[in-house]
Amino acid sequence: MPSRLLLAAVLLALALAAAADPPAPVTLAPLPPEADLGDFLAENHSVFLPNGAYNLAEPLVLDGWQDGLIMGAGRLDYGTQLHFGPAGKLRIQNCKRLTLCNLWIGLQPGADVAGIEIVGDEPCDVRFLNCMIGVSGQDRGTGLAMRAPGQLLLQSCHFFGGNPGLLIDHPQAEVTVLGGNYQAETIHIRQQAGWLQAYAIGFQIASGGADVEITGQTPKPIIIAACRSEGPQYILRAPDTDEQIDVIMKACGGAVTEPQPLARYGAAGTLIALGNNAVGGFEAPASTGTIVSAGNTFRRGPQERNPYEIGPQTHLYSAGDLWYMLGPQEEFRVPAGGLMDAAAMQQLGYPIPENLQFLPSGADFPALTQVASPLWGTVPLIANIADLIPSVKQWGAVGDGETDDTDALQKALDESRHGPLYFPEGKYKLTRALFVDHRNGGWFVGAGPDKTVLTNTAGGGVLRTDGCGYSAWQDLAFVASPDAPDPAFDLSWDQRNPAPPDFLGSALQANVFYRCRFEGGAAGLCIGREGYMGSETLAVDSTFSNSGEGFAVRNYNALTNNAVGCTFRDNGIHMSQIAGSFNAVECTFENARQSDLKMQNSAADAFYFANCTSNGPQPIFGTQQTGATVNAFFDGCTFTAPAQALVSYAAGGSVTFVNSDLTAGSLSGGSGISVSSLFLIHSQTTAEKPINAGGRSVGYVF
Repeated sequence: MPSRLLLAAVLLALALAAAADPPAPVTLAPLPPEADLGDFLAENHSVFLPNGAYNLAEPLVLDGWQDGLIMGAGRLDYGTQLHFGPAGKLRIQNCKRLTLCNLWIGLQPGADVAGIEIVGDEPCDVRFLNCMIGVSGQDRGTGLAMRAPGQLLLQSCHFFGGNPGLLIDHPQAEVTVLGGNYQAETIHIRQQAGWLQAYAIGFQIASGGADVEITGQTPKPIIIAACRSEGPQYILRAPDTDEQIDVIMKACGGAVTEPQPLARYGAAGTLIALGNNAVGGFEAPASTGTIVSAGNTFRRGPQERNPYEIGPQTHLYSAGDLWYMLGPQEEFRVPAGGLMDAAAMQQLGYPIPENLQFLPSGADFPALTQVASPLWGTVPLIANIADLIPSVKQWGAVGDGETDDTDALQKALDESRHGPLYFPEGKYKLTRALFVDHRNGGWFVGAGPDKTVLTNTAGGGVLRTDGCGYSAWQDLAFVASPDAPDPAFDLSWDQRNPAPPDFLGSALQANVFYRCRFEGGAAGLCIGREGYMGSETLAVDSTFSNSGEGFAVRNYNALTNNAVGCTFRDNGIHMSQIAGSFNAVECTFENARQSDLKMQNSAADAFYFANCTSNGPQPIFGTQQTGATVNAFFDGCTFTAPAQALVSYAAGGSVTFVNSDLTAGSLSGGSGISVSSLFLIHSQTTAEKPINAGGRSVGYVF
């Protein structure tokens, strides 16, 4: 394989470290009524902005901050809203470290203008956590432009309306996007200079032809992992250029129905695509670079197209790519999926380019440097939180572990409506599950997962929702009995109850949990058990224990749900799926009674696990016999379970382990419905036979 491919892959080392212990408590200065926001921020750099709309006709400049925190009370219409007029913008310049959290930022930049601009000469560290960033106006410009050296983190943020939404335009900029959703923009993310790693994002309706556009030379490979696209075109586009543009795409997926290629790639560098659940393949008619494709699933659509549309100077290497064999309105038959090889291409009538090579097991494969932890952030403890937002004590809650606090807490939830709510330290006894009714936004804060504990002592769940969107839950514990038939936290939208007059339509999506504890019940946190939706949930630095299932996903449209830095302990199954999808980054799995993971059905995207560890003692996961495309990708994971069969796979997609340690375990495949591909790529195992490929499965060890 060409040396340039090896060189490009070695450049994958990620420089950003994961968040560790929560920062020390911070005291926030509340914005006084009638105060000028600009003057207040010039004098105070750790601030709380209460609920309300702040209209800004002039630019707001944050200049030279060494360490700052701007905390709002929520990120929807009932939260903290910063509305910038056409002449207004947010300019962050020469700031060493700054975090913005729980904010709605509305912008009206004109064409070729950025509503939020980060600039400066010295390296910065800027973080946006749980923010909405929207662009409106006739000639829409950029939502946020990173034009400074240093690091930018966008975690569980939601962009809409930008042209593009996010622009990266400095050669020393390093941008991490983790979770969130990008909607109704031309291009969601555009890189003109600098580096990007994008994890577990939902992309919706990019009218400019691609979700992510990479136009400048990359200092190291761009990472696009576990992202879900609703089209209508490419997830990735790189222009026809002699520039060295290196990209690694892994475990991404598409929900569009047309066979649009996964990527259009015209550069001179290297595109490595692994374990993607795509609609189409690759379009690279002018590239002089290299494409490596392994374990990707391609689907037929109304118009069949060759997944390998490459030019005469493009080198493409394929291993274990799959295609869904049934066309539109065809009756189901076995096999439903097949291996994309020379015979399949001939069967489909596709020409086989001379510069396309199908790699056998054991062939040379690009070196993929161990992926480092993505940069992820956490919200701080607020020392004076009781002085900033309403407390449940105002509604009569006691929290002594003896008094029944159910009615008082329910009243607090009902009357606070969409606003913030504080649960002081205490043990709150419940005799029925609390009910959150069509919640839009809000910020629910406790004193810590071992200090603020909500417990149902009557054998049921702790909290259930009918509609809940863009809310943040922090430092709380939800404890049900281990044999409770309901989830401890039931995050649902069943649509059976009439919506209140102030319902804004956020339905069930984009909820985030920081340092929460879920214990007991049929599931600790269950997403989409009833009704619809449930996408873009993010659990950070949280604990799931003693439940039937720790983190459970139930709806077909409950996609891109993520656990980051979480601990799963003593559950029957730590993370499970009947429909929808989930991802885990930097998570620890301990003492599962059945298995760490359970995936029973297909999802439009894939399942991604990065830098996770497990001690078993049960297998990692198994599937039922199905033709569904269950694409599971393990990136830098360590499994020390004593089970010999770590994976028993009988579905129709691919299972990929990269830079992982599987000790003596092995992968077993045996689907009788669709062909499946099992991969061990630069991974360690002492098993005599690391892959047992039976039935229609195919194994690859590189």
